[in-house]
Amino acid sequence: MEDIVSFEDAMKLLKRNYFKILKVNLDQDSHVCIESKDDTVEYSKFSSWIIDFTKKGGVHPDDAQAFKEFNLISSIKEHFEKDSTPLSLRYRRRSGDSYRWALVEILPVENFGPADPHVILYVSDIHDYYSKELEYKNHLEHTIHHDSLTDLNNFLAYKKMCTANSSIMMSNTGVLFSDINGLKLCNDTKGHDAGSQMILDYAQILTDFFPKDFCYRTGGDEFIVIMPDADKTDFLFRARQMTRYLSEMEVPLASVGYWFCDTPEPLNHTVNRAEDMMYTEKTKFYMNHPDFKRSVVNELEILSGLCSEFTCIAIINRTDYKTFFYRNNGLPEEITLLLSGGNFQTNRVIFGRKYVRDDQYEQFMKDCDMETVAKKLEGSKAYRMRFKSKPMLHMGMEETTSEWIFFSGSNGNSIIFATRQII
Repeated sequence: MEDIVSFEDAMKLLKRNYFKILKVNLDQDSHVCIESKDDTVEYSKFSSWIIDFTKKGGVHPDDAQAFKEFNLISSIKEHFEKDSTPLSLRYRRRSGDSYRWALVEILPVENFGPADPHVILYVSDIHDYYSKELEYKNHLEHTIHHDSLTDLNNFLAYKKMCTANSSIMMSNTGVLFSDINGLKLCNDTKGHDAGSQMILDYAQILTDFFPKDFCYRTGGDEFIVIMPDADKTDFLFRARQMTRYLSEMEVPLASVGYWFCDTPEPLNHTVNRAEDMMYTEKTKFYMNHPDFKRSVVNELEILSGLCSEFTCIAIINRTDYKTFFYRNNGLPEEITLLLSGGNFQTNRVIFGRKYVRDDQYEQFMKDCDMETVAKKLEGSKAYRMRFKSKPMLHMGMEETTSEWIFFSGSNGNSIIFATRQII
């Protein structure tokens, strides 16, 4: 025969899991304490205990109002007259000098009604597992609404904010719209790690001038700052200081436009005004730095696809002869480091002395002089030169014949440079 659990056994089990159990008479506003693991002052009325417990700081201030409303006799009675489902509330309960998460549950007795208007109130400590649940929830919420690289608000957070304000006419709002200059070129010539660092560098600049909570990364190279209810003088000071900082760079890291609306208007109108200003600045940037235009990169992509046998492909700026590597398909790192980044005219001297055979050095220097290359390209789409290199046994290379090919860039301000070994 199965064991029958007695009422006493059931209560012992409950007492192990709950540190407070009360039986409350809703008609009389009275209660009987069945179990309490903390010091409890006896009250004639249940409602008096709730008010005093809250007033003395037994509940966290942020949860006090919800706790009092949850335990209102009239509300509890109204609920159970219509529905027998339990009521529950999570709140922070004082424990010594700190607060711990607790769960209060209220259930009606089996025959709840006018003849038996009693409910059972249980309080349990849920701090350990609920704190972990909250921590995970907050982490998940942060991950969903923040960019994984910069930790700024992401596009989803931006759209959520815009949606929340879509029907509101906003005033005293400052918007700064910015776009990183040359990110695609950096990714294609230096690799995505360098591109990621470029993004991080700009995010740091942005948060140096504006509070992080107002900054959004809305695309690969696109950032927006939105400051609602802002002081116009403060916003414009921040925006102007930042643009001045960027303009002092040899190559400004980003193009920036900003707008402050004094009178009420939809948020998207303010954003559009700032974006229009950004594109004006972007046009000025391309006028001053034509080799950063995407057309150069697109041309290189085509060239790379057609000429996969090239050891490397690079861009040379016609103005300052600065070299940007686009693709390296096996050129030793020692040579790549020598030719990339600096002035081609200067680096070719170092390269020639170190790697070109002595009897061919003088001709090599004449053939790859940038003025010579430019003249050769005036009447032709491509110019080729060949030379014999010294044996580089430390790099596993015997004496070889190398071919350098120069192509005119599509915008007239750059030269495309490709190399390969032909023997």
